Amino acid sequence: MNTNSLKKNVLKVIFLVYSLTLIVMSVVPLDMPAPKEVPVDKIVHSLAYLVLAILTANALSPSGTKSNIIRAFIFTVLFGFTLECIQYFLPLRSFDIFDIACNIAGALVGSICVYGFKKI
Repeated sequence: MNTNSLKKNVLKVIFLVYSLTLIVMSVVPLDMPAPKEVPVDKIVHSLAYLVLAILTANALSPSGTKSNIIRAFIFTVLFGFTLECIQYFLPLRSFDIFDIACNIAGALVGSICVYGFKKI
C-alpha cells in the first residue's frame, strides 16, 4: 500500500468516526435543560460543521478539487439538516432553525478554508 492510498484511507476513517460521533451526539436524549447561553450552543454547531466540511472535502479528495469541495459543502449541509429534522421527532431533543443556520455557516467557512488552503 502506497503512502497516498494510506492517507486517503486514514482520512476516510477519520471522516466516518467524526460523522458517527455527530450522529450520536445529535440523537442521544439530553436529560438536562437547554443552555441559557445560546451563543455557546450556536458556536459549537458552527465549529462542528466547519470541521465536518473540512473532513468531508479531504475524504472525497485530498487534492481538493473545486467540485469535490462543493460536494462536501452540499453533503455537510444536508447532513446537518437531516439530523436537525430527526431531532424534531425525538424526546428531549428539539428542532431549531438557528442550529441549521449555524451548521450551514460552519460548512461554508470550512469549505472556504479548504478551497483557500488548496490554492496555496
